[in-house]
Amino acid sequence: MYFVPEHSFYEGPFSIPECTIIAISSPTASSLLVQWNRLQGITNYFLDLRVVNDSNSSPVVASVPGSMSMREVFGLKPGTWYKVILKGFLNFTPSCTVSRLALTAPETSQIIYSKALSSTAILLEWDWVQTAQQYFLLINSTLTGERYNMSLTNNNTVVENLRPATTYDCYVVTSNAGGLGARSRIRTITTLIQPPVVITVLQIRPQSAQISWQPVDKVLVYQITVKNWNSLNTTIYSNTVFGTTLDVQNISPCSSYQISVSSLNALLEAGEPRQVNYTTSTLGPVTSVSVSYTCASGSAVVSWTTVLGATTYRATAVSHSGTVLSCSSSSTECEIRNLACGENYMVHVTALSGNCESTGNATTSFQTVPCAPSDLMLYRECSSNVIVFSWAPNNYSAYYYARGVDSTGKVMECMTTETSCFFTDTNCGRLYNFTVSGSSSSGREQCSTATSSMRQIRTAPCRARNMRTSVDCQTGLLTSSWEGADGALRYTVDAFGNRGNQSHYMCSSLIQSCTISDINCGESLTMLISAMDNECSSVLSLGEVGQTVPCVPQNVSALMDCGSDSITLTWEASLGAFLYFATAVDQLGTAHTCTSSDTKCKFSGLRCGSIYNASLIASNSHCNSSVSDSISVETGTTHTKKYKNAVPLMSDTS
Repeated sequence: MYFVPEHSFYEGPFSIPECTIIAISSPTASSLLVQWNRLQGITNYFLDLRVVNDSNSSPVVASVPGSMSMREVFGLKPGTWYKVILKGFLNFTPSCTVSRLALTAPETSQIIYSKALSSTAILLEWDWVQTAQQYFLLINSTLTGERYNMSLTNNNTVVENLRPATTYDCYVVTSNAGGLGARSRIRTITTLIQPPVVITVLQIRPQSAQISWQPVDKVLVYQITVKNWNSLNTTIYSNTVFGTTLDVQNISPCSSYQISVSSLNALLEAGEPRQVNYTTSTLGPVTSVSVSYTCASGSAVVSWTTVLGATTYRATAVSHSGTVLSCSSSSTECEIRNLACGENYMVHVTALSGNCESTGNATTSFQTVPCAPSDLMLYRECSSNVIVFSWAPNNYSAYYYARGVDSTGKVMECMTTETSCFFTDTNCGRLYNFTVSGSSSSGREQCSTATSSMRQIRTAPCRARNMRTSVDCQTGLLTSSWEGADGALRYTVDAFGNRGNQSHYMCSSLIQSCTISDINCGESLTMLISAMDNECSSVLSLGEVGQTVPCVPQNVSALMDCGSDSITLTWEASLGAFLYFATAVDQLGTAHTCTSSDTKCKFSGLRCGSIYNASLIASNSHCNSSVSDSISVETGTTHTKKYKNAVPLMSDTS
């Protein structure tokens, strides 16, 4: 027992040992047994027991002779904490005092309900005791010698794994920190009888079946229950039977039943049932199934052998992905429609008669036409005439047929076991439409897949041709024109002169001509053109040479022959000039001309001593330059003088 020391003291004229409580126990729920050390000279002891924290409860006291060292105090409350005070007296004078706390045992609990649940389990329930911390359940069998001891905190339990048809004595003992309460009255209970081990069902007629079972020792009566398996709330038959066989009537063909057999004891209490499931059947299975698949229509005709007694049949096709399709017929074939592509179907046939059906083990399978290829991809390089067409593989396709049609109607084809084709004979500037289909065989049969969706791609634009370039002699604008190129959305013209980076010109156009402005005079230009779409450029094409307006002659000067009637003009060569035209006009307006492909020109037959205004222009095969700066020169008589760069009029000197 648990107890707590509080204090010990002695009051007297001389010193003696202190009082000491050795132990306190609770033999019953209403008593405490107190033990202490007996001291010499003590004439009697006084025990005072008070409920802790309860001043309304009367104390329980007892006087004990000094020759005793223990005393059981009765009349206490069960499961209650008490303060136990021990006082020692010398005659009538207190000599020592000591106290402890102690707990009484809980009151007794009685088993109030018991029930045998089965041949191996019982249910027990007992009073709930407020002062009990736990319960000890003891179960004994005098017949088998079994003993069970369980510690529980609640007031009910199911005891399992017992022996069938065995009597057990059961009782409960309460417990707390103070000790054990008194044992309850014994409750005797007997487990139920086990059911038969083997149950056999034999259908003896279309609507009756015989149920039989192995006998159970010492059992004379059995409980039989037959329920509809599809609705276990519906009982077909329920009764007690003397013996081990029973014929059940009014059962339906092709129906499932749950049959239960229980053993009854002498009190006609049924133990747990032994259950079996039984399905009646009057139809034989379909023994042979065949399929004829038509890929053009996406359907299959299923055929089978007849079954005696069947009125209709149901053919079911289950795909690899779990999709179920079916058809029904009263003959020996039916057509399953809307079959998916790229599937492997397993087919079986069920024979039907009213609510009765029979599905045999005979099955067959077939593959449907492969699905159209997907994940189409096209690839081409601008600099190459090769187009690569690829796709994802699909189920059951052994071959693929790829087809390309360009914008002129030209067809290209490719057959392969791979998932790509290389089309090399393509033309520039065309739009190609590509499709692909699959087949389970190499021949072009109707069992090819559906054609895939269409993918488009353009080849690089063709080269622009016959580019011609002309210059406007008045404005200096350079205009190029050409023949249109297939596939071109725009054009770029590049002109390269002979002055390095300062002679690179370009223009772009959406039509078949473009104009370049701000071009240097005297250029002889290499003309290149490329055609472009949004992705590629064509190969560069070389056009005719572009000629700009010749440059104006510079540094014009004149040489006068004083002893003759001639003047010689000289100048620096002009870029882009093939020919020069010089003009000398006298004061009377008479003009003299000369033509030269060199950088000098001589005027003859002039009047001596006259003043002439001289200038020239440069020319190529298309344009003339602007007029050069004019110079004045006087013809002489005897000496020769030189005039340069429009020098003012000079007199003859000797």
